[in-house]
Amino acid sequence: MPPRRPRPARLGLTGTLTLAAGDTDLGGAGRVALLEALARDGSINAAARRVGLSYKAAWDAIDAMNALAAEPLVERVTGGRGGGGTRLTAYGRKLVDRYTQLAQVHARFVAALDRAGMDLDSPFSLSTVLTMRTSARNHWEGVVSALRGGAVNDEVEVTLAGGTRLLAIITRTSTVALGLRVHAPVIVLVKSSAVIVATGLGDARLSAENRLDGNVARIVPGAVNGEVAVVTAQGLEVVAIASHSALRGLDLAPGKAVSVLIKPSDVVLAVVT
Repeated sequence: MPPRRPRPARLGLTGTLTLAAGDTDLGGAGRVALLEALARDGSINAAARRVGLSYKAAWDAIDAMNALAAEPLVERVTGGRGGGGTRLTAYGRKLVDRYTQLAQVHARFVAALDRAGMDLDSPFSLSTVLTMRTSARNHWEGVVSALRGGAVNDEVEVTLAGGTRLLAIITRTSTVALGLRVHAPVIVLVKSSAVIVATGLGDARLSAENRLDGNVARIVPGAVNGEVAVVTAQGLEVVAIASHSALRGLDLAPGKAVSVLIKPSDVVLAVVT
C-alpha cells in the first residue's frame, strides 16, 4: 500500500514592509529594530547585542541608512557623564515612529488579503478587503455606466454585478477628484440607516430614484432597532435598519415581498487609487 501523502498546508499570504530611498532599499523591520534599540540604549554596541548583530554589522547598517536618508538618522554625542554615545536624531525618531504605525496597518492589510483572497474557489472582491471596517453596512462593486454633468452636482449611474443600476448625486468637484468616467470601476457605499423598506408600492411613482424590489431574507432584532436584509430580484443583498414599531407596522417576515428605496444623495462612491 503506497504511503499516504501528507495533507497539503493551506496557501497563505505574507508580506514585509521595506523603506526605500529612491530605488535603493533603506531597510525593513530589522533595521528599524536596531534604531529602536539604539534609542533605548544610547550605544551601538549595546543595540547590536540586543538585536543579535555584531558591532561591525550594526555600524555598517547605521552608516548606510545615514547615507541614504534625506537627513541623518543617528548622531554621535560627545562628553557627558558616560563620555558620550550615539542617539537618534529628531528625524530618526520620526522615521521609527512612522514605520511602526505603517507596519501595524500593513500587517492588518496583509491579513485581510490573506482571509479574503486565498480561497481560490471564490471570486476575489477588492471591496471586501478595502471596506470590511467601514461603517457603511452596504458596499458593492460596480462600474460607471452613465455620467450626466450639472452646474454644481453630477448624476452618476453605476451598474453593479447582476445588472442592478443605482444613481448617485455627487458634486462636480467630487467627480473630478475621483477621476470618474464611463466604464470606470467604483465602490458603492450606502449606510443601512439611509435605506427605506416599503411594502405595497405597486406602480406608485416616487421621488426616490433608486427603487429595488425583492424579498426579506432575514430580520435581526436589536435592543432599539432591527436589521432587515432584503435580496433583490438581481440577487443583490441590501441591509436596512428600521425601528421595532416600523417592523411591526410593515408586518415584515422572511420571504415577504418588499421594496427598498435609496435616495441618490445617500449613495457614496469610492475609487481605488
